[in-house]
Amino acid sequence: MSAQLRLSVIIPTTHPWPFLKPLLEILAPQCEAIQAELLIADSTGKALPPSFENVRHLVSPGASVFDLRAYATSQALGEIIAWTEDHCRPAPDWCTKTCEAHVRHADADLIGGAVINGSCEAPMDWANFLCTFGPLVPPFHTPPTKRAPAVANLSLKRRALPSGPLRAGWMESAYLPRLLAEGRARFDAQIQVTHVQSLGFWGTFAAHYHNGRSTTGLLADTLTAPKRIRQAFICLLMPAELTRTSVTPLLGKTEVPWGRHLPLVIALAVAFSAGEFVGLIANSAGRSPLRLE
Repeated sequence: MSAQLRLSVIIPTTHPWPFLKPLLEILAPQCEAIQAELLIADSTGKALPPSFENVRHLVSPGASVFDLRAYATSQALGEIIAWTEDHCRPAPDWCTKTCEAHVRHADADLIGGAVINGSCEAPMDWANFLCTFGPLVPPFHTPPTKRAPAVANLSLKRRALPSGPLRAGWMESAYLPRLLAEGRARFDAQIQVTHVQSLGFWGTFAAHYHNGRSTTGLLADTLTAPKRIRQAFICLLMPAELTRTSVTPLLGKTEVPWGRHLPLVIALAVAFSAGEFVGLIANSAGRSPLRLE
């Protein structure tokens, strides 16, 4: 390890303790073993017990996950900055595999890993997972080219970040897709997390709608009126494109039951697209970012 921290791991959370306990039981020993920096960006002020050590606890009362992720990223000290979500379970070697991938892919600024479904009982839980992470189900027969890696399992070299504060939502909605389009991203199926999330039937629809509205609404004021109108028309075609890019990478993966969940995947793609449309037309994300975890 150099004098500068090699790896910073960022976890934004909007939940009080002990919600983070299952994740930290896996992640904290990994970070300690390789002297990685672990940052918990917390909107409640109660995400950690007072006795928890070796963590940078950044508190921003009432902030959204987009605000928390942006703030913690600007505060991180590592040469590599990695993100996952508070409801994910990283593999025991997640930190090590992330660092090794950045060494192997020295030319890449962005590296995305694989995501495994950890909520398999309800049909809507499967649809929620497939609509978001279909392109990232291992093994990767063809690395994703149309959709940016998900922040559930993502890492970035510090050299690629601009200096100074980051605007909430800019990284997820604008910068990551740009890095992918410019050929500066790589994917590594050896870096794995399990996504554990069950929001219920209507809660899942709401989450995809609010995610869509946040995606466009947080940055809508940076778009010219013609660009907003153009993007609004693209929203009409988006359900078909989201479904295609979710399902196509799953062809041949017989262990993934995407076929029987396809109607729900399409419905969630419509909900997400409707959210994007509203964010553009309203020129605002409203309260949608605060409704996401």
